[in-house]
This record gives sequence, C-alpha cells and structure tokens, in this order.
Amino acid sequence: MCRTTPLPVSKKCCKASNRVKAAIKSSSKNLITKKAVRFSESNKVTFRHLMPEDLQQAWYQAEDFARFQQDRTATVLALRSAGGNLNALNSVEQCVRGLEMQATPEIFRYRTTNIKNTIQGVLKQQEVERQMGLKSSDPSMLGFVSSHFSKSAATFATAVAAIDAQRC
Repeated sequence: MCRTTPLPVSKKCCKASNRVKAAIKSSSKNLITKKAVRFSESNKVTFRHLMPEDLQQAWYQAEDFARFQQDRTATVLALRSAGGNLNALNSVEQCVRGLEMQATPEIFRYRTTNIKNTIQGVLKQQEVERQMGLKSSDPSMLGFVSSHFSKSAATFATAVAAIDAQRC
C-alpha cells in the first residue's frame, strides 16, 4: 500500500494562518513571546511499499491488547498487595502510570468523589450565574471553582511526579 498523490497545501490554510497569527498576537499583548502557525508551500512526497509483514508489525494485534490487559491486572494486584505503596514495587517490571486510582479502594472512592464534586461545583456556579441574569458563564470564575475543587488532585499529581523523578 502506498500513497500516490501528494496532499495539496490550500491557500485557505495560509489565510487561516494569518488569522490565527493575528488572533494569537491580539490575545497575548502582555506576553513577551509571539507564536505563529506556518504552512509549507512545498510538498515532499515519499513512497514506501508496505509488505503484509510490515503491517503486522506496525499495528497492535489482539494478542498485544490481551498482554496489555494482563500486565495492567498484574500491576494492580501487585499495587494492592503492597497496600498502595508505589515504592514497594519493582519499577522495571511494573509501570503504575495511569493505574494510581486502582491502588486501594479508598483512593478510588476519593478520586471519583473529587471528580463528582468538581463537576457539581462548576454546574452550581453556572446555575448561580444564570440566576444572576448573566447570558454566558464567566470562564475565569468557572476556572477558579474548578481549581478550588481539584487542588487535592494537583497535590497528588505533584507527589506522583516526585516519586517518578526518584524512580527514573
């Protein structure tokens, strides 16, 4: 399988780039750095004929997904048997990234409750703003409410990052 036609660079993209650049520039007057989006005017097309073996190696197979599930299950069991202590695990054999919620039932309940409380807090703030007659919500106020409820999650993420820094 190979791609035989190049993807054209549209003039609309370049015009959109100017609009994006102008929007970024106007919204970042207080920022020192300016950012821009650019599109190449030239196309470089490469061809590669793929053999069936290449495709087999390029994409995850059902066996790969089954192995991922087995690895996750083994890691969660090891994490629970260690009482949620990440330092008790072998960092070479077990990667807990993304599985922290599964460490103990208490952590799972705490995190899901925290997520629900954050959502409820933002919805409540939107309702208050509607009752005050505001047609649209104040994003900064919604951000404040969300960050207030998710401070513990930020603290937890910082602690996990510190553990990662020690382990790697």
